[in-house]
Amino acid sequence: MYKNTSLRLIGSLLSLSLIIPPSIGKIAILEFSDIPIILLFIYLLFLSFKNFEIKKKEDFAWIFTIFCLILFFIFDGFNTTTLRFVLYVTLGFLFKKVLNKLSDSEISVIFDSLIIVSIFSIAAFLTQQSFLGNSIGWITNYSDTTNIFLSGRLSGFQGSGPNVAGTIFGLLSILFFYTYKTTDKKYYFSFAFINLFLFLLTFSRGSYLAFIFVSIVFIFLKINSTKIQIFYVSGLAAIVMSLLYFGPSSYILKENDRSLLANIAISNIEVFDGVGGGEYINKIYEPYLLSINPEILEENLNIKLNKVELGITPEEYRDTDIDFFIGTSGGGFEILQQYFITKPCSDDRDTCQYFRVDADTVLNFLQIFDISNNIKLETVLNNCRANNDQNLVTRGEFACIAYELRILSSDFQIFSFEDIDKESLHNSYFSYLYSNNIFVECEVNKVYSCKDRPLAIGELAVITESLFIRNTVLPEENLYKICNECEFRNIKGFIKIAYDKYDYLLPRSKISFYTSGDGVSWDLVGFPHYTGEIIEFNKNDGVIEIGGFVDGQSFGNTWLDGSVKSLEIINDDKIKKINFEKNGLNNEYSLYEVNSLRKYKGNVIFDDNGIQLLRPNKYWLAIDNEFNFNEDFEIILEVSLPEIPWETQTLISNTSAFTDDVQSWKVDIDDGRLFLSWTNSDGEYVNQVGDMSLRSGVLVQKNGKLDNDQAPIVSSAFLSQLTTAHNGYLTFFVEYGLLKGLIFFTPLIYLVFKKFNYKKNDSLIILNICLLYFLIHNITNDLIYSPDAMILFTLLLGLKDSKINQEDLEKL
Repeated sequence: MYKNTSLRLIGSLLSLSLIIPPSIGKIAILEFSDIPIILLFIYLLFLSFKNFEIKKKEDFAWIFTIFCLILFFIFDGFNTTTLRFVLYVTLGFLFKKVLNKLSDSEISVIFDSLIIVSIFSIAAFLTQQSFLGNSIGWITNYSDTTNIFLSGRLSGFQGSGPNVAGTIFGLLSILFFYTYKTTDKKYYFSFAFINLFLFLLTFSRGSYLAFIFVSIVFIFLKINSTKIQIFYVSGLAAIVMSLLYFGPSSYILKENDRSLLANIAISNIEVFDGVGGGEYINKIYEPYLLSINPEILEENLNIKLNKVELGITPEEYRDTDIDFFIGTSGGGFEILQQYFITKPCSDDRDTCQYFRVDADTVLNFLQIFDISNNIKLETVLNNCRANNDQNLVTRGEFACIAYELRILSSDFQIFSFEDIDKESLHNSYFSYLYSNNIFVECEVNKVYSCKDRPLAIGELAVITESLFIRNTVLPEENLYKICNECEFRNIKGFIKIAYDKYDYLLPRSKISFYTSGDGVSWDLVGFPHYTGEIIEFNKNDGVIEIGGFVDGQSFGNTWLDGSVKSLEIINDDKIKKINFEKNGLNNEYSLYEVNSLRKYKGNVIFDDNGIQLLRPNKYWLAIDNEFNFNEDFEIILEVSLPEIPWETQTLISNTSAFTDDVQSWKVDIDDGRLFLSWTNSDGEYVNQVGDMSLRSGVLVQKNGKLDNDQAPIVSSAFLSQLTTAHNGYLTFFVEYGLLKGLIFFTPLIYLVFKKFNYKKNDSLIILNICLLYFLIHNITNDLIYSPDAMILFTLLLGLKDSKINQEDLEKL
């Protein structure tokens, strides 16, 4: 009786750990969800203490792993992530010691309590209940469907999302099947199927793939007949195909970031050193964090980087409410890049402009002014730069250089700045900048100089915009002295939009964007995009509009700023190419007055780059629609842009409002990203592929040619992508280094495969399959970092090792 009570207590604590959500309360430094685990650890330690004995051969892998983790904890710095790993592995080892002399029926008493986890989850599904901001329980997708199975996803109560829930229910399904085989109690068999049903409701693709893999392994381990093996595998394949074609494809076949996140992780793995346990996001994405509001970082990712640490707020103003910032300019930055004044930058333009300016960059920048005396230039640089041993140039030093060289007019007015004395030379320096419209404010009230703050690339970009775009203080010819083959604000290239109705045999459509400098070699922009379903566009017989949205109206001022040289559409074995030359007007293409079908007869600019489109426009450009856009198509535009569009500009659309048709689709550029949007049956733009996430890719210019690069996160809407590798092995390798990762995983994998097919013992094979399921699923999710999944895994590993030890003793 005492033993059964003790075993039920173990099971109850384990069950509580699986149903108490995280972040619902704390006692000191412990969350409520941690308390059952701590109590379980203490109780297992108490139970095993009396007859505790370490056996070198049987326990070596466990002791080695625990000892190494303790060394990691000591020598890599005391951090809670490593401490948790020590706790998880030790729990499994203690569990093994407690189970060493227990029978199968006694062990089943422990797992009886896990039935409550299944009951809670069934209740959440049947009642469609979600908690903690739609993050646990049944996560609703807010759709209009009346199908209860497609209205959301089961997330369980662990707080780690549907993928971890899929792991938990997958493990429980196999575990209850194991318990059924060892006790022959029918209700375990029933709960095995209940958990399998819950597993399916998570719609976790990683869980599905891992379960399919271990099912095939189980078939080949248990069945010797090749014919029967083929029969079972074929049946499994039929189930998978049915799920793909008739299941919720919007979940199963939608795009994901796994390959991208894996590439980021692989590129950051070092052999001996890691970034530190739990430091993956802080360290790997550190360059990207510069372009994100610190308050948003703290709110969404719990990353605390204030503006003082980022070098934005001067240290002496750390406790004030003054809103300091770093200025940026899209057009100015493009000029700096195009004329090689600043070094090439493959990050997004906000992040690039947060980088600080060195002395070489200032020298490059000064070339745009008419400074003929190089001796004077060197003298001024030496006199103005107080800290010659530091390579960065401060705002005050730059103001001094501009004043002493009189880079613009000599006349200036004296202004007041809060952080410098009005009678000082520094005040004259900044007053000179202010008088010549090249003072770049560093806070919202424009009354601080921030003279000691290092100058940023973005601030040079703002000055460049003022000089050449906004106020046109300097002529374009000044830039030709730097690069005589460069063209002022002229980025040439090709953009291609490709629609594949079917992604090979899969029942989903694929949208891909490409760029090219020559129209021959194409580079994919980011990754292909999938909604997980077949995309159907509204049929619209209206004209195809280039460079606007809705017949020149361009709601939200989305006209295209640039020139279009040619358009090619490949569709349904039909190829049509139009060159926008003057002799083709009103023949191959048409120009209309704004918001009408009246032919435009005013002045139109044609040059080597084609026809110039204006922003705001005076006319809209269109071609006849001869195409079926619900079959595969490619659209290729040859364009010339003054800069990569920062705000929304429409490339091409099938949205005519003059044929009594509903709008259909459009392609936009926004902040350098490409988007394809399409309407519902009412003509409302509710569907879109493309985003501002890591996978989107971003348009850039390289040597005056249109190109693309990997895009870091700049939009707060996609902060969830500032995440780990979603691969437990890669994440661990990045945080601890490859060598330590191998030291940690090798003994665990050894314990899983230790006597994997031992004596063809059915129950042990099932238990091994359960453990293998975790290892496989850890490839697509950071399961070792999920407390619930990792604890369940180490406990099952302890159970497996205790069963092998018992069988070895019986053999003796």
